[in-house]
Amino acid sequence: MTPTHLLLVALLLTLAASSPLELTGETWQDTIDKENPVFVKFYAPWCGHCKNLAPTWDQLADQYKSSNIVIAKVDCTTHTTVCADNGVKGYPTLKLFRGGEVWDHRGARDLNSLTEFISSHVGDTQTQSVQPKALTDATFPDYTSTTPGLHFIKFYAPWCGHCQRLAPVWEELASEYNNNPSVHISKVDCTQETGTCGQLEVKGYPTLLLLVNGVLVHKYSGGRDLESLTSFIVDALTTEAPQVRGVVELTKESFGPALIENQVVFVKFYAPWCGHCKSLAPVWDQLAEAIHSSFTTAIIAKVDCTVDKELCSEHQVHGYPTLVLFKDGQRFDYRDARDFTSLLNFVKDYSN
Repeated sequence: MTPTHLLLVALLLTLAASSPLELTGETWQDTIDKENPVFVKFYAPWCGHCKNLAPTWDQLADQYKSSNIVIAKVDCTTHTTVCADNGVKGYPTLKLFRGGEVWDHRGARDLNSLTEFISSHVGDTQTQSVQPKALTDATFPDYTSTTPGLHFIKFYAPWCGHCQRLAPVWEELASEYNNNPSVHISKVDCTQETGTCGQLEVKGYPTLLLLVNGVLVHKYSGGRDLESLTSFIVDALTTEAPQVRGVVELTKESFGPALIENQVVFVKFYAPWCGHCKSLAPVWDQLAEAIHSSFTTAIIAKVDCTVDKELCSEHQVHGYPTLVLFKDGQRFDYRDARDFTSLLNFVKDYSN
């Protein structure tokens, strides 16, 4: 072969289509753990449908060779553990992995359909969108309680279909507020971080919670499109953020172990019609402001017992107002004078 022919062969090899990345048991976890989206074909060499898909999968790999998308494949006759761990029961099985979340492709397998599937879940294929911060049992308490601002958090399970559909929207939301120090968009995988999800009594997926200063202040139940989620945050910036300086209104949902086990929380159980409660209200507001602006991160809160009757019953509230301080999961009943100085000194005693 002449030098010219060799040069031509080398050029053709350079221009040849990129091949899907062949993953093995050894390379699987390292590849999936990266932030890059990975679209995987789980296959068997003898499978007719897999053989039919092969040239299209090669085209897909070539199409995304200059992007941050990884097109990969796993031979399930060789790497049985990888396939079993990912719930593969038939061939080919197509799954898109990104940032701890998984989407199953069950549609048509032509190039356009596969491309649309990728775009619907990861957006712009040439640039990496901002990922929501992934919180763990170890990082959740400190991050949500010491990082100033609103914490809007998605609690999910990777196998959950509704979670999979929400994932790209949640990434868009994270991108939109990436440079806003007052808003933090995060996520928690409840199949891994069972302690946090258990403490917050997450019972369905996805569950979207808003926290301020480590305190759950709202469970979101609106639409899951970007416009609805953004509108919720805009409203929260004007209604929830000022609450950090004032009294936090607790409910059955927000008054759980996660609130009282790791911090000091002084709670007023009250009824709106109660005269003594009305007299205490401006003093309670003054106490909350003093706590915020001085020496401690203790939370001054209140519970309306005409709304949350069950919660007040659980805490053995028999009259109004009932004042209880919680510290590290322990309960301390307050029965002294209800003037500002007495209340402030009481909080100081338990905050030091």
